[in-house]
Amino acid sequence: MTIQRTPTARRYVFFDVDGTLIDALDNQRRVWAAWAMRFGLDPEEVYRVALRTRPMETFAVVAPDRDPHACLAVLHELEDQDVRSGVYKAFDGASELLDGLPPGSWALVTSNYAHRVRGRFARTRLPVPAVIVDAAAV
Repeated sequence: MTIQRTPTARRYVFFDVDGTLIDALDNQRRVWAAWAMRFGLDPEEVYRVALRTRPMETFAVVAPDRDPHACLAVLHELEDQDVRSGVYKAFDGASELLDGLPPGSWALVTSNYAHRVRGRFARTRLPVPAVIVDAAAV
């Protein structure tokens, strides 16, 4: 007779990053404004569209005559630069919340890329989990 063992149920917490743990709204606005200026577009209009859509969809709406891959390359360059030089702030209580969770019980799920998330977490002194599900993973 074989006894089957049921795995022990575990609980995990998944966090988004921007707007949940880190206040990056001003950074996002600055990056999109810089992107718009590079392409001679109205920063307010670009940001209004970017808030509702993914980057490739934003480019299709605000710069349909431009190469979307070139647009994306510029956006990535600006975002990487912002991670190095922008001002980031963790929301009040974020550090205490993450520090209070058992190791291995939480992860990050983000539409951004892991290297930027790690950079932002380093700048805000938030702990970095072992698991980050980022844009490259989906």
